[in-house]
Amino acid sequence: MAKLITPVFRGSFVHLAEPKPPAPDADPVYSIAIVLPKDDPETKAFMKKLQANCAAAVKEKFGDKIKKWKKPWKDGDEEER
Repeated sequence: MAKLITPVFRGSFVHLAEPKPPAPDADPVYSIAIVLPKDDPETKAFMKKLQANCAAAVKEKFGDKIKKWKKPWKDGDEEER
């Protein structure tokens, strides 16, 4: 997998100084949600690379067994299912 460098972004729900549990009974973890401008060409190029790297990692780990998987990103303009 190739290394990725994120474009400049805005952080949301930033837990980098101290880990926070994502749920009441879960172990604490460090986390951040990054917010990228959707129409920026740099963001579009980054997302293409990210999608390709994630698909390659899923294929490497699971082969062709998994056809549909939950992606670790979402479009904030779309409704959640």
